[in-house]
Amino acid sequence: MLPSPSPTRPSTPLDDGQEQRPLKRRRANSYDKPPPPPPPPASVPVTTTSSTTSTATSTITSSPPNTPYHHPIQPPLDPHNAPPCRPIAFQQPLHLTSFSYSPTRRVLLTPHDRDASLAVYSSPSLGSDLNTGFEQAVWRDDRCDEGLDALLDTLQHYVEADTTGAAAEMLDKVNIITWRGMITKLLLAVYQVQEAHTDATHSKRTRAEGWEMNVMLMAGTLYFEESKTPSHLSSKAASEKSYLRQSYYGYSFEAFSTRSPQSQSHPSHTKIPFAPPNTNVQWCSIVKTNLGGFRMFLGGEVDCLRAGWREGDPIRTDDFVELKTNIVIGSHRDETLFERQKLLKHYTQSFLLGVPTIIVGFRTRAGHLTALQSFKTLEIPRLVRHKPHAWSPTTSLASAFDLIQFINTTLLYDEHNKAAEDRWKETGEIPENGWPVWRLKFRPLEEREREGGVGGGGGGRGGLELVRLTEGEVEDEVKAGKKRVERVGFLLNTWVEGLRERRRRKG
Repeated sequence: MLPSPSPTRPSTPLDDGQEQRPLKRRRANSYDKPPPPPPPPASVPVTTTSSTTSTATSTITSSPPNTPYHHPIQPPLDPHNAPPCRPIAFQQPLHLTSFSYSPTRRVLLTPHDRDASLAVYSSPSLGSDLNTGFEQAVWRDDRCDEGLDALLDTLQHYVEADTTGAAAEMLDKVNIITWRGMITKLLLAVYQVQEAHTDATHSKRTRAEGWEMNVMLMAGTLYFEESKTPSHLSSKAASEKSYLRQSYYGYSFEAFSTRSPQSQSHPSHTKIPFAPPNTNVQWCSIVKTNLGGFRMFLGGEVDCLRAGWREGDPIRTDDFVELKTNIVIGSHRDETLFERQKLLKHYTQSFLLGVPTIIVGFRTRAGHLTALQSFKTLEIPRLVRHKPHAWSPTTSLASAFDLIQFINTTLLYDEHNKAAEDRWKETGEIPENGWPVWRLKFRPLEEREREGGVGGGGGGRGGLELVRLTEGEVEDEVKAGKKRVERVGFLLNTWVEGLRERRRRKG
């Protein structure tokens, strides 16, 4: 069933010295129109010709595959004296639907089983040993690239189950479909560039890392997924073994801190037996939100709902709780790293999905839980506002919006994408050579800076690189690690068929 309609609530991050104000309600249709496409990026060659009506039109000259388009990211060098960013509106996320991963990693998305893996918060006992159950834990097989499959299958079921047509109408208007983690990366990029440039300026080896995504623009919607080539999947599986126990502490903390909704019928003092974690099990929410006019459907794992939530209660983002672990803070340096890096990431992840509460369990290096601290997500920026390592959500949102504009515009004006879109609009058919797939690469520093450092002064020179993949690269680097089913690019063919059917019904 669709959520009952309610007015859009734009959520404004608390920062830049502003006090919290009541959120103004906007008309429900205030975000109906996406941002108008800007002119083509400067890196795209443009020639101007005259039409028969003497109106100038732009003809885009497409580059061959592997020709990169670059977009720099310029961070604020001084967070306290940086010029103000143009505020970018962000819509309060609205929970649309959910799905669960079962203990065998099966996707559960029907009304009677989609919340099978949902858990509620239960305060853990201080002193708990997070090593408990390590030998019995069940670990997910990460050698398969799941991509967007579960997200698209769930949205497909959500649309088909809705007899009112409202879900299909929302889907027709959406600009971006992806996991929450992909937009998190775009929001954090500006501060990764800042961190990398600061490290290089002081001749330090930077801890900031780059990343890569695959991107498609189809029927007016951008799709982002993490790039997981077969070689990447193999190397990641090998490297994760070296810090398996540290990863386990997070899963163990979740196991100590959650219980099933049914178990809440037991008295609060009743001890629930510890169940060794099975990392296949997850409960995921899909939310509707909007960043600067880009309407988004974001999927993301939710650790648990607030204590007291019971089966049959409506699921709202206000009930979501995020669980995190951190080494006990023992020095000023530890505090700075926690506030500058961990809280920034925790805030960004939770803000995007509408999670209002983050509970951090502080542990010793040996894995013993020593303290708990609860954070209200929207109040986190105030904790760092006047400190040397301050960061601003306004900066993150403005930078991410700029990056999305670059990606959207580049693909929108690319000749191959335009040809594919035109054919789709006219016939509903896929080009014979497949739909264009792009590789989005983020580097916090140029290689010369990473290797030799930079002199004093000067801004960070990290940024994005966008490259159209060849057909062979799509087969070998994108599809090869995925489940063997029919696909258009990296999208499930069943999803594309659903798009085609809705297009046919609309005429």
